Amino acid sequence: MKKASLQRISSLENASVHAFHFKTQGYRGGGFWHYHPAYEIVYLPAGNGRRFVGNTITRFADGDLVLLGADLPHNCFSAGFESEVFEEYVVQFEGEKIQQMGLYFSEFRKVLGLLQDASRGLYFERPALQKIGKELIKLPRLNQTERLLVLFRVLKLMSESKYGFLSEKQHLPVSSLNLERVRKVYARIEKEYHRNLSSNEVARELGMTHSSFCRVFAKSTGTTFKQALSDVRIQKACDLLLQTTNPIKTIAFDSGFNSMSLFHRLFKEKIQCTPSGYRKKFSKSVEV
Repeated sequence: MKKASLQRISSLENASVHAFHFKTQGYRGGGFWHYHPAYEIVYLPAGNGRRFVGNTITRFADGDLVLLGADLPHNCFSAGFESEVFEEYVVQFEGEKIQQMGLYFSEFRKVLGLLQDASRGLYFERPALQKIGKELIKLPRLNQTERLLVLFRVLKLMSESKYGFLSEKQHLPVSSLNLERVRKVYARIEKEYHRNLSSNEVARELGMTHSSFCRVFAKSTGTTFKQALSDVRIQKACDLLLQTTNPIKTIAFDSGFNSMSLFHRLFKEKIQCTPSGYRKKFSKSVEV
């Protein structure tokens, strides 16, 4: 299993914008929690699924378009995808430089507000999704200069469109030391979500008091350790429901839940349906 990590975007060292396109059929990518200093746009032309961003799990249908701010924890979008054909366009760029342009050029001020809001993660629906998507599909085949100019147009269109927030709380700027601590916490959660993992135990391993750890983690991620652990467990349960024929009770315990009533309650709160209903509704759509 892959561990959560700080994703280093090496391509941005020599270019301001990085873009790629991926398409496959019957893909069941498990994904992993991660964050990175680059801003990220993810466009899925079609399909249904779940997003894991910040402190929330939300659903999308008939395609998706999101803008994620720097250092915002999220999972790969393949992790929650529920349709047969998975296709995504991903654009990563250095938002800090564009934010600085907004301080000097009035034309960029709406974009500056957009990038500030992106610290919570933003989603866009139709018709903005389709209009902006037509621009995004051009990016992977353009040279760097053309790519940058199209990115400016995409950000302009986004700033003029209606959008919603993905994460309930804004992620505040934190030190590199605390970001590294958060990375270690997510790595630990990804590795040991199935056992009784406590915030006291993690705090001790980081050499922090329990109160300091809880404060730093909440400030860095916008959520509590308990909620982050629960969200990863729900995500793992969703994967097992679609990828195995194991009984729901077995899946609950394999995902780290010791109480069936708690598992059913949290699952319904996050996914908006029961585990059995989720399996029945989506298992056929991901068969290879």
